[in-house]
Amino acid sequence: MAEHVVAPIGKRLMVQVIDDVADRDPERKVCAVPKGSEISDGFFDLTFRELAHAVNYMSWWIVEAFGRSSTMETLTYLGANDIRYLVMVMACNKTGYKALRPDLTTVEIPAPTEILRGATMPYLFSKSFEEVKDDVAFIAHSSGTTGIPKPIQLTFGYFGALDAGAYVPIPPGRFSGVPDRLSKDDVILAAAPFFHLMGFSLLIISVFHGIRCVVAPDKPLSTEFLTSMLNATKPTAILLPPCILEDMTLSQASMEALWNLKYVFWGGSSLSPEVGRKIREHTPLAGFMGMTEAGFILSLAPEDKEDWEYFEWWPTNGIEMELVDDDLMCTRGIQPNPTCGSCADV
Repeated sequence: MAEHVVAPIGKRLMVQVIDDVADRDPERKVCAVPKGSEISDGFFDLTFRELAHAVNYMSWWIVEAFGRSSTMETLTYLGANDIRYLVMVMACNKTGYKALRPDLTTVEIPAPTEILRGATMPYLFSKSFEEVKDDVAFIAHSSGTTGIPKPIQLTFGYFGALDAGAYVPIPPGRFSGVPDRLSKDDVILAAAPFFHLMGFSLLIISVFHGIRCVVAPDKPLSTEFLTSMLNATKPTAILLPPCILEDMTLSQASMEALWNLKYVFWGGSSLSPEVGRKIREHTPLAGFMGMTEAGFILSLAPEDKEDWEYFEWWPTNGIEMELVDDDLMCTRGIQPNPTCGSCADV
């Protein structure tokens, strides 16, 4: 998990991390990207050099199409669920835009191959974290799980907090409920859509922590499609919503594909106890709790297999439980470890 640090943990900017890694370790892999619209077309490894190139290309493209923005205007991106989501957000950050323009001016952005291969030059981003921490970096749409679906303005400081969360101490040998603790040898399949934070979070983790992900072809999620993806790309982990996991348990082939993984993360709602038990018998299973407004909620996966559907808090997580019902027994959290203070300040 540990990365070469170009700025204090929790105060790094994704665009600067991309440029830094592209400069000192250009062939490091970011993610596996589909070559075409079918799994059978194969995949290629996208490097930080290529990602930085694509971000620079799109930065100059945005300047040519709209000019630079000094007032953090908003651009809306609607497109296929591919690597251009990350490229567009980073390019908007560099050029001073937030990645929704309220008028109806529309422009079609270049194809992925043109963005990755077209001639360009570096587009410098020299602002510090302190200068931009309260500026909006990205507008995500909430799923509406805990309220009315709405656009949520996420600041550069918000992403800094997500960065810092991976360095909050946890007990040695324990398995985190957030996939930012996976090793550099792990590869996680990005199955959730990138317009939702559950999907985009894996791109954030890939940039900040060097944990590669596999980007699937832009197709509806189905049991057959995901099983084929798992068998073709051989990831070590996956993050899925419960409804998809529950469908996969109806197929023996899909279950065997899940059992071959080192880790299965689920999030978005509760998972059926029967389904959870089937998966946990063969593969470590962890609930990934979070919300668009607040980011990742740090937790530990319980050590006992029978407790897979519970969340375990460690003092450094900074979690405090409060009584909301007279019939509910709970223990208020211990005072957070001072280490968490730096995270809260981000």
